[in-house]
Amino acid sequence: MYSVTNSTNRRYCHGFAVGVDPHSKLEHLACLWQGLTFREKGERLITIISVFQEVKYVRALYDHVSPEPSLLNFKKGDVIKIVHKEDLQEGWAFGIFNNQNGYFPEEFVTHIQEV
Repeated sequence: MYSVTNSTNRRYCHGFAVGVDPHSKLEHLACLWQGLTFREKGERLITIISVFQEVKYVRALYDHVSPEPSLLNFKKGDVIKIVHKEDLQEGWAFGIFNNQNGYFPEEFVTHIQEV
């Protein structure tokens, strides 16, 4: 998928310069962008930048335990990293905790300033 095409070790993916680290998440996204219009790329880049700039965390107010695999399980007091997701139903959030990700009700958590 990646190939070094010049003496500067700059890597290219489908003709798009992606740097020197083929394992970078941003470089992977760059490869996935092939076929997108410039406008679509710009819109996605704005979303990616806003997510990186604005990392939000919440603290659980209550336990949330469910057998449903798409729901995130956590205990009162746990700190969860919020992940921006489009088209979430009102009252729901998506987050990462303990190397798991999933949806959970917003009323189970409170926003915090720092981890």
